[in-house]
This record gives sequence, C-alpha cells and structure tokens, in this order.
Amino acid sequence: MASQLLTNAFLALLDKSELLPPNQLDAVVRKFRLHEMPSGYEAAKTLVLNGLLSRFQADRLMQGRYRGFFVGNYKILEILGVGGMGWVYTGEDLQTGRVVALKVLSEHHQHIADMQARMRLEVRAGRMLDHPNIVHAYKSEHTGDVDFLVTEYFEGITLQELLELHGRLPYPQACDFICQAASGLEHAHARGMVHRDIKPANLIV
Repeated sequence: MASQLLTNAFLALLDKSELLPPNQLDAVVRKFRLHEMPSGYEAAKTLVLNGLLSRFQADRLMQGRYRGFFVGNYKILEILGVGGMGWVYTGEDLQTGRVVALKVLSEHHQHIADMQARMRLEVRAGRMLDHPNIVHAYKSEHTGDVDFLVTEYFEGITLQELLELHGRLPYPQACDFICQAASGLEHAHARGMVHRDIKPANLIV
C-alpha cells in the first residue's frame, strides 16, 4: 500500500466509498483512534488487520480511488486475476453474505456481442451441470455499463500456478488431477456440452 496519503484524506475517501456504513465507520474511527494515526497507511493497515477492509480495498483507497467497489448487488473484496474476457474478483453478495467470483468484462469487450453470448452460455451450462469437479455459474448481470458473470468461488490456485511453484507433479497426484478433470468433463459431455478450453490455467486446485 502506498503511504503518502494523510490520515484525514484517507478517512474521507473511506467515507465516500461506502465500504463501511456511517455508524460503523464512526465506531471504528473511535475504537482504533484512527484520527490519531500518523498516516493513512497506518489507518488502512489497522483496518486490514482487523478484517474491516480487504487488502485490495485498502490499496485502492490509498491510491485516492473511492469508486468501483460495488458491482450490482456485490461488494468487491479482492482481485483474483485477469482473463481473456476481463477481470476476475471475489465479491460479497450484499443480501446473503455469500462470497462468489465475479468475472467482469473489460471495457474493450463490453460491446462485443460474442462475449456477452459466451457469458450467457456459461450461465446456461452452470444451470445444467451439477458436479463436484465443475464450478457453478449462477447468473450473468448487466448494471450501468458493466456486464459480469457470477460464479461459485473456491479458494485455491490454478494448476498452472502450482506447476510454476513446485515443478513437475508426482505421478500419483498428476493421475488424480487428470481423473478429477475427466470426471467433470464426462458429466458435461453426457449433457451435450464441450468445454473447448481445458488447460492447467483453467483448473483450480
């Protein structure tokens, strides 16, 4: 996190962001004496350590950005990565509290009909498929000028990242991963669906 932001400026941005309701923000400021901290960095660090902000949220606020934390009915928590369609975030459903993955189309792809069709296809597949080795796609939404897909969220890393970290996998483990992927594909194929993009970067461990 950048450390140049003054404490009062940081707290003003946090207030504008609406990440914390006004009553909660006032209580948090008093409890942790945030106004007395020497910099916005220290205030942000305190909120992250106490689970009141995510690292992603704190970083954006420290960059002077207070918008873009909400997409539809979801509060963005962390960024997971960048894919072929856009950005992938974790988000909290403001009604249920459930943590989901949000695939947000990049600005470049917003008006490409084929990309929107792909999102609708993922949702249709998510409703047809029910298997422990397949991530569920719940729904696609459009809000303002943003199109996004809501899917099931799993903590973990991709198989590609695992290989980059640890190198070649032991034979039994590699066979286990292949069998699990094949089981999910068999379920999809039995329902007339083809994935078309199976690769280590699209398999979550």
